[in-house]
Formats: sequence, structure tokens, C-alpha cells
Amino acid sequence: DDIKAILAKAGITPETRVVSYCQQGIGRATFLGMAMTLVGYDNVLEYTGSWQDWSTDQSLPVEK
Repeated sequence: DDIKAILAKAGITPETRVVSYCQQGIGRATFLGMAMTLVGYDNVLEYTGSWQDWSTDQSLPVEK
């Protein structure tokens, strides 16, 4: 119930497409996706390369 409440407060519904990421894609991103799936949010993907992959490609945008 706590996870659902946090997601709802952020405006994330079970239909919202979510792509989780973290530094390397093996920790927080995985836990977030798993937690969301366990509470019924099935439109969740993980960007496996995460920030480590994205930040090394100079052609991709980065906001600071």
C-alpha cells in the first residue's frame, strides 16, 4: 500500500510506462522495477545500461 501511495502521489498510474535506471542498472533500477511489478504495475522496463551507458554517449542529451 505504501508503494502504491508513493507512486500515486507522483502521478504514476498502473498504465504509466516507466523506465527505471540508476548508475549501472543492477541495483536501484532493478529493485524499483521489481517492487512496482509486485504491486501490479506491469508497464515497467529497466534501462539496463543506465547512467553509465547513457553518459558515455556524447550524442545523447543530458540535463543538469
